[in-house]
Amino acid sequence: MEQRTLAASRATATFAHADAALQLTEAVRLLVQGGEAGTPTHFELLHALGRAHWRAGHRDQAVRAFDDAWSLAEQLDDPERAARAAVGGGFSCDFAGEAASARADRCRATLRRLPTGDGATRARLLAELAASLVVHSDRAEARRTAVEARDMARRVDDPVALGYALVAEQFTSQSPARLSERLDDAREIIALSKTTGERPLEVLGRFCLIGAMLEAADPMLDREISAQAAEVRHLNEPGYRRHDVWFECMRSLLRGRVGEANRLAKQGLELALAAGDPDAYSVYGGQAAVALWMQGRATETEEAYLAMRAAEPDTILWTAVLAGLYGMNGRPGDAAMMLDDICLRAVPRDQHTLLTWAAMTEGAIAARHRSMMGELREELELYAERITPVAMGVACWDPVARLLGVLSLALGDVDRGIAELQLAVEVCARVDARPWLAVASLELAEAQLRHGRTTAATPELIEQGSALASTIGIPRLIRLAADLRA
Repeated sequence: MEQRTLAASRATATFAHADAALQLTEAVRLLVQGGEAGTPTHFELLHALGRAHWRAGHRDQAVRAFDDAWSLAEQLDDPERAARAAVGGGFSCDFAGEAASARADRCRATLRRLPTGDGATRARLLAELAASLVVHSDRAEARRTAVEARDMARRVDDPVALGYALVAEQFTSQSPARLSERLDDAREIIALSKTTGERPLEVLGRFCLIGAMLEAADPMLDREISAQAAEVRHLNEPGYRRHDVWFECMRSLLRGRVGEANRLAKQGLELALAAGDPDAYSVYGGQAAVALWMQGRATETEEAYLAMRAAEPDTILWTAVLAGLYGMNGRPGDAAMMLDDICLRAVPRDQHTLLTWAAMTEGAIAARHRSMMGELREELELYAERITPVAMGVACWDPVARLLGVLSLALGDVDRGIAELQLAVEVCARVDARPWLAVASLELAEAQLRHGRTTAATPELIEQGSALASTIGIPRLIRLAADLRA
């Protein structure tokens, strides 16, 4: 048994996780055969086996091993070991479905058995509980739990617990008003990974960082996407592979490489499904929808969004997206009907806030809903230099400045609208967001021509937008460019 355990340690050190799982499976068999079943050593081997399976991407086998470890910890009446079994193979990024609910129940049960007061184990469990509550529970409870985990980890000075607590806080508080804190926390998570050697923290921290940098239109975004790809490949854990592919897809969308983006979106879906990620289809849907918009095929998403709205009637995002879809496709009456179901002040401040406002903007302009346009402009002006993220940054939509520009023009504030569209061009250029650079360039040129505000740069804007639209293949913009040249 000792030889098998040593061989497993060597395999883990070289990131050969499947080999480690094979060695530990045999070690468990030999231990039981030797009459040591039900001992603390048996627990340690089961827990190590679960972690090896988890890292190798064998999620079903990992769950079985952790379930066995949990049961054994209960038999041993050992709350600390039960807590380790509850946390399992590592911090989970799966926020939906029965698995999240089961994790939450197990975390709560273990927390009740731990000694009262501060502790690293309690902080780690609280972080896991917070992540499990993100989707199908009260988000306020998730947020409170994450903050409690973070504060406790700082008090006990446990950097690993702190790293995972900060990840949990990121997932429970994605409000655009917290962008500065999100950037700082993501960088702290990566730093904690390097000082502790807890390498999954680097992948999770950079996952948070990339999404925040996209929203901030940070010119160094490309560098972090490449760093994420390198770390995921080095870590060699299939469960994290989607975190690389998702952002590679986002980068392809930014560049307007539709075919490549579609291929990566499908690859990301396959990897997420293989990892048992219940968010697999929602991520794929967001990426595929952006690609369809570039191809002039956005109307093909209507049926899916109607189904989502029916399944989640309290989620404002789906109603807003339908309003935007109808607004962009010449159906102002349908857009107005959707907007009638939305109270702007009720839009949650979370990862979907900017996307919800962006979709409502398209609907409100088409429906000529002046009061809503004014309210949207007031909400959006605080974030003028942002880009609208989709699902924590796995895709993106308009720069906020472009939304402000078209709102101002629709409200008759021409000079302000032109200035905001100029800012949109600058924001898109920072991160080389080519489809939206084409949109902003052509809409700015159109506004200048329509309102007699042309400059020496107007023809250059038309040529820039036309070239990008033609290269990417965006039908609406190709037609607009031709009209502007006429």
